Amino acid sequence: MTKSGSPKKLWDHCLELEGLIRSHTALDIYKLNGEVPETVMTGDTADISIIAEHAWYEWIKFYDPVGKTFPEDKTYLGRYLGPAIDIGPALTAKILKSNGEVVYRSTYRSLTPQEMNDEGGSRREFDKKIEENLDRKQ
Repeated sequence: MTKSGSPKKLWDHCLELEGLIRSHTALDIYKLNGEVPETVMTGDTADISIIAEHAWYEWIKFYDPVGKTFPEDKTYLGRYLGPAIDIGPALTAKILKSNGEVVYRSTYRSLTPQEMNDEGGSRREFDKKIEENLDRKQ
């Protein structure tokens, strides 16, 4: 959490993700026989795709149709806060918007290498807005 530079107000989301990862990890428990708890309980191989695709607080682009009309781009910069369990389709994620709001979206992607290398201030501006908006919500 500290390595990612995420604000402390968001750490509860990270703890949820950590708990999900731990429940999908083969722990050193004799009764598990090297399997993850879900596999032991259901007999099926555990699906880790919801927790393996993105890292905590990773930069992503997500689709949001609100407020835009064709042909404007409807993708926005955001931060990945983990999977959204029991909300929407299978790979729905919790995404932090620049206004500090957490939304649930199933249409999102990692930034391309070109977008990551872009030295424009869009990511710095995003982080600045997050600090301001989260401080305001105290």
